[in-house]
Amino acid sequence: MRKILIFLTFILSCSKEYKPVFEIEKEGYKIKLLTSDGTLKEMENKVKFIIEPKPRQFKAYLHMPEMPGMPAMTQLFELNNNLEGKVFIPMSGEWQFIIEIDNKQIKENITIPMKEMKTHEHSQNTEESLINFFLCKRYYFV
Repeated sequence: MRKILIFLTFILSCSKEYKPVFEIEKEGYKIKLLTSDGTLKEMENKVKFIIEPKPRQFKAYLHMPEMPGMPAMTQLFELNNNLEGKVFIPMSGEWQFIIEIDNKQIKENITIPMKEMKTHEHSQNTEESLINFFLCKRYYFV
């Protein structure tokens, strides 16, 4: 019984479920960023990168340029050899997502918090917005 309990504990501790947040294809690489809860937000985030083809060197960080009354900030993704780890994001807003991969640099502007939006959710929200817009127009202007 004890061996079964130890085995189950080991299996549960090894299962790490990650959800996709961001995906880009540039410089001949397909790069996916996944997080433990499907969002990249202000606070510590558990992250995982999936990169095809596998790079020899990889580094990722977030950079927010200097603004009036605020110094520039750079937050490094702390990753292990499996490209899993964490990143601490001190504040929400506009960030530059910078990837250095095999002596190439890829930059993307992102907004924190970031959550992958499903196409179905987006079209449904747009449809509901249009219905509400026309209903309001009907009641106010008739």
